[in-house]
Amino acid sequence: MHSLLGKHWHHLPTDEVLDLLDTNIQQGLDVFEVKHRQERFGLNLLTSRDLQVTEAALTGESLPVVKDADLTVPHDAILAERRNMAYASTLVTYGAAIGVVVATGNGSEVGRISQLIANAAELETPLTRKIGQFSRVLLVAILVLSALTFGIGVAMGITGTDVSKEAADIFLTDDNFASIEAAIEEGRGVFDNLTKFIAWILPTNLGEGLVLLAAIVTGATLPILPIQLLWINMVSAAILGVALSLEPKEPGIMQRKPRNPQAPILTGTLLWRIVLVSVIILAGAIGLFEVELSRGALLAEARTVAVNVVIFVEIFCLFNARSLTRSPFQLGFFSNPWAVGAAILMALIQLLYTYAPFMNTHFGSAPMSLVLWLDVLAVGLAAYVIIEVEKWLRRKFGR
Repeated sequence: MHSLLGKHWHHLPTDEVLDLLDTNIQQGLDVFEVKHRQERFGLNLLTSRDLQVTEAALTGESLPVVKDADLTVPHDAILAERRNMAYASTLVTYGAAIGVVVATGNGSEVGRISQLIANAAELETPLTRKIGQFSRVLLVAILVLSALTFGIGVAMGITGTDVSKEAADIFLTDDNFASIEAAIEEGRGVFDNLTKFIAWILPTNLGEGLVLLAAIVTGATLPILPIQLLWINMVSAAILGVALSLEPKEPGIMQRKPRNPQAPILTGTLLWRIVLVSVIILAGAIGLFEVELSRGALLAEARTVAVNVVIFVEIFCLFNARSLTRSPFQLGFFSNPWAVGAAILMALIQLLYTYAPFMNTHFGSAPMSLVLWLDVLAVGLAAYVIIEVEKWLRRKFGR
């Protein structure tokens, strides 16, 4: 007889199991306690107390399902209606229960689904055929454009003869140095904004992933639900990311030394920045989530705090990412009004996410007190200060 609670194993008395089953059982029957974790077995519930389970992996339903061990369900009922069962690969979000193991491995529902997928024959549809045809056309177009680009390079005097230059007149009519300088300046601005977007989007996404991964590996309660993670990515990338792509060119962009074309985009500095921001998000989200639970906050309240921590760290890091070397105040805080507007809009949307009843219902959020908002803003401000100090140290010591 075994009971699983978090990561620790205990023994249940045989008499207790007999009372729960109210029937004769054979020695060695596995009985488990279900409480705030990801289930690994198919369980027939014996007793339950306010148990709620997210079964999105099996049914696609994002909202938790209320389970009740006392329900009588027909044997041939569809999976979504079996409210007296708990399944492998589902997440317990609230309450607790005790159940007897009825399926493991490939015998569980998720195991059967895996076998069906593995044995499914690949089917070529009209859509996949059209995609394949389009891919071939796209490849030909890329090759043609590459040839045209090479022709322009020859016409610019990189190599070739006067005949090749005359042949390229249909492609290029202006090769003076003013045009070249303007093109280089514009190219540097575009490359800068691409690098800044990467410096913002990668660490924030990695931080979100680390929050979920840490909870799964340790067997702890998820600080952020998958649907809440979808919300974060949907709104932040659409609002904050677009604002960063509209960042004006930095002063003195043409005074820089030419960049080595062989150098990777993800430099050592950028990789360090990605790791640093990811760790801040991980520590801030999980740390405040656990602190709020220890203060007696509801699970939905603590998760709302964790979501807002991620969002507000992203907002503060948006201003950090406006330059990889300068402070936003050196650039002019309002020199990119899109970034300021996006930050304000994002904050207003999060207020809607936190307090609107329909958002509470669909995303599992809950209203927060002023004290909790101060905690969230403190983490975001700390992230901003840490990154700016790191940039200042690099400027000071030339690294």
